[in-house]
Amino acid sequence: KGGLNPGLREQVHGWRKRAAALQMECRNVNFDVLQSMPVPQYYLDSLPMHVKEVLGEPLVRELMMPNNFSIERYLKSLNMWNAQHAGMMASKLEKAVMIWSIRIEAEKRHHGGGSGLEKASGGG
Repeated sequence: KGGLNPGLREQVHGWRKRAAALQMECRNVNFDVLQSMPVPQYYLDSLPMHVKEVLGEPLVRELMMPNNFSIERYLKSLNMWNAQHAGMMASKLEKAVMIWSIRIEAEKRHHGGGSGLEKASGGG
């Protein structure tokens, strides 16, 4: 019978748990740092005017439906559920949120108050 002896196996398991905890802590620090950084104006200027240009019509329709949207379910329905496509989708969604945020802020400035996401998105 091969493999590590029980003592060494337990030690490796402990290292794995500590490494996973350290990785999670690094992610949290990176997230906090990124959240505190201002978005460069050249990036904002490079975004398209409409979310549909980033996400595509089918995904915009799916997001506007009153159900619980699931990226996993959506990508699986397209046979695209893997790390690469999930990363690309996360990037697209971040851009969409940025576009919606810009439009909501513009609506607030022009109308002196808040407006709903549906109105600010202009249908996407």
